[in-house]
Amino acid sequence: MKLAEQFQFARKRGVPLIAIDTADARQTINSLKEICNGDSPLLQWDCLQGILSYNELGKDAIAQTGDPEQTIGSAEAFLAYIARLPERSIVFMLNAPLFWQTPSGPNPGVIQGIWNLRDLFKSDRRCLVLLGNGFILPSELSNDIVILDEELPSEERLAEIIDEIDKSASEKVPERPLLTEESRRKVVSAVIGLTEFAAEQAVSMAVRREGVDIDAAWQQKRKMVEATKGLTIYRGGEKFSDIGGLTQIKDYLTKIVKGRKPPKAIIWLDEVEKTGLASRGDTSGVNQDQEGQLLTWMEDYDVYGVMLLGVPGCGKSAICKAVGSQFDLPVLRIDLGAMQGSLVGQSQQNLRTALKIVEAIGGNDTLWLATSNSIDALSAAMRSRYTDTFFFDLPNQAERNAIWKVWIEKYKEVKWNLDGIVDEGWVGRNIRRCVEKAYRMDCDLFEAARYIVPVATIEREEIERLRRQAHGRYLDATKSGVYRMPSEEGKTDANKRRIEV
Repeated sequence: MKLAEQFQFARKRGVPLIAIDTADARQTINSLKEICNGDSPLLQWDCLQGILSYNELGKDAIAQTGDPEQTIGSAEAFLAYIARLPERSIVFMLNAPLFWQTPSGPNPGVIQGIWNLRDLFKSDRRCLVLLGNGFILPSELSNDIVILDEELPSEERLAEIIDEIDKSASEKVPERPLLTEESRRKVVSAVIGLTEFAAEQAVSMAVRREGVDIDAAWQQKRKMVEATKGLTIYRGGEKFSDIGGLTQIKDYLTKIVKGRKPPKAIIWLDEVEKTGLASRGDTSGVNQDQEGQLLTWMEDYDVYGVMLLGVPGCGKSAICKAVGSQFDLPVLRIDLGAMQGSLVGQSQQNLRTALKIVEAIGGNDTLWLATSNSIDALSAAMRSRYTDTFFFDLPNQAERNAIWKVWIEKYKEVKWNLDGIVDEGWVGRNIRRCVEKAYRMDCDLFEAARYIVPVATIEREEIERLRRQAHGRYLDATKSGVYRMPSEEGKTDANKRRIEV
């Protein structure tokens, strides 16, 4: 059910205490007051203005109850005041979570004041509506308050907002063209995941004489979305052609994105093994709670996930970044570690807020990519949510040649003769660093290569362990089929070879 339907349902059942998790309290009040304006006194409280009325019944209720100015600045005084309101009164309390949880700890006066209203309001259909962005209920109230979620606006509603702004701009500048259907679709994509007010702001800031600047709208959205703890939007320009090798994973992702159920967004969990999910060392239960919440969401939305496992520096993160630009899809990066908070329940609330944005942007059509150097610490339940696992091994000679070409093309000033360079055991990151060093040091690649220590040397034991783990179990990111460990006789000598660029 939509929020309005849920709210009406709760009112008919005489629910006295309702919390609404919303990023735009004003919009929420506007949408709800329309459906309960007929027979109920409607009032609002905030700490600066005190109690205000929304209708004539609300004014009459205040007149019967006493001077409302006594509620200014005091949540405790407000809660005592509304206990005297007439029956069927509905009171919206703005930014409610700020008043029961202070920097110094829980506020017992506010918690007790809310609890005192439960039975009192239940008897005559009065209702206290607690509004806030992120609810961490005190344990004393957790069983007494019904929590509802305000959905972010749909694509249809955003299209209406965009058309209103677009028409208004063209009325003032007659020669300005209106958005085409395709342009409108791109603007909707740029602002989906924002509240109505935030979307209005983003589109208004992007209006130009020649239309709406999509990039400007994306920039506004990126800033607003990234205000959500642990959530970022990656908007780089890399494409598959900028990554050497890894033919199989590129082909696989291309078929997924262009298939019968194309994703609307890429959700990226980077270095998932470092997030603390199901960590054996976690004694607080926070990581397990986050994992349970994430698994439930992934199950509810039937998430299609792909695990990218392998050697550090072999292109796992680069693939996640490039798939967005390759297919013009937003890439949302979730950092579970950054979401963890000091207050009880804060980590889960931060994740819930992030998932609400993910839901608005992608809905049931998201592709989840997780990168990892080792998945040993992940639970079986978390691993099972990823349909396929691809193993990224050290690049072979042909792949290294392709990677060299990509980076030499980016740094055309570098002297690119590769004669004599031994790059056996190098990964893409080593090659990139070598070319960058040659550019910075104004020397040839052979000189720069003296300052490179191959990943295969640094991570020798870990690489062998990963290879044994992946052998015969995971898909190969480079070539078709299941990954097989390289044999000694299959290795090639990298000495004295030449590359044509």
